[in-house]
Amino acid sequence: MKLFIFLSFLTVFSLKSYSHDYYFAFAEMEINEKSNKLELTLIINNHDVEHWLKNTKFNLLDTENKTLNDSLQAILSNKILSGFSVQQSTIQLKLDFKGILVKKDGNIEFYFESETIRNTDEVKVTFDLLMNEYEQQQNKLIYIKDLNRKTFEFLPSKTSYLVKL
Repeated sequence: MKLFIFLSFLTVFSLKSYSHDYYFAFAEMEINEKSNKLELTLIINNHDVEHWLKNTKFNLLDTENKTLNDSLQAILSNKILSGFSVQQSTIQLKLDFKGILVKKDGNIEFYFESETIRNTDEVKVTFDLLMNEYEQQQNKLIYIKDLNRKTFEFLPSKTSYLVKL
């Protein structure tokens, strides 16, 4: 009986240790005044990236490869951009994948750049990444302009904001 209780405890603990205790994704966005393009960094926990790669031929170590395979790049970009978008008026801006950095803190940074922004003073940002997978998911966007930072909190009940450029 003690063995059964111990094995049950071990199983529950191992399942809990695989998941993370917080459900956040972060993004930083700023406009490059010279190119008139938005520069974005999306920060995602590596467990979530591992989950996305579970049914592919890739693994998390492949993301550290400097010559990132185009297929893996497409898989990760599509997954991320299905949960993060920027619209100018009613037109969705194209976001180009620029790079990736696997951090020692358990997060992965993905870098994107938008197409050129036309004359506008605001964009609509939708950031519902991972909200279908994790009920408690909360995302945060920090918009940086000059030396000022404005933070937007995205919840399942509020997944879009107008951001003044």
